[in-house]
Amino acid sequence: MRIRSASRAEGLCAPPDSTGDAPLELVYAVACCHRLLRARLIERLGVRGLGDGDFWVLWLCSLAAPNGFVQHELAASAGVSPAQMSGLVERLRQRGLLAGCRGDRDRRRQYWRLTPAGEDLLREIQTEIAGEFETWEETCPVQDRQALIGWIRRLSETAAEPGTYRVFASIHPTEVADEQAHRRAS
Repeated sequence: MRIRSASRAEGLCAPPDSTGDAPLELVYAVACCHRLLRARLIERLGVRGLGDGDFWVLWLCSLAAPNGFVQHELAASAGVSPAQMSGLVERLRQRGLLAGCRGDRDRRRQYWRLTPAGEDLLREIQTEIAGEFETWEETCPVQDRQALIGWIRRLSETAAEPGTYRVFASIHPTEVADEQAHRRAS
């Protein structure tokens, strides 16, 4: 499916003949926005030889610094299978962007951390994306973005099957800190 550029996207996320079906219109609008934002992210990452899964792994590991992120929880938070995560972290390790280590108390747990090269690359990408968002500030000021993030998290919790929202749980900085405290206590 070809996604039109954002400059021609006016009205793009509204179905041509609205049926008045609010839940489906909401799903359509959120999905459309997701596709547009993801396409822009993928475009920026592609020039660096990264996919969006690679980027999310780097970003999530940065949230869990300095202790790292447990591999199976990283897979859940990134929304990929454990097998896919094994391939992702290995590819990033080979590029010198991630380093793995075993837990002190439980040697079966594999933790992943950003290397200095991974930190530099992530910072470069974040700076580029932040620069692009500066032009969006008028459309979506900080307080609106924060409210939108909160609303999307609540909507995701509501939409998820019971017990499956864990996929997104570890990306919140407070929960990452709680996980680190839990690791130290265990």
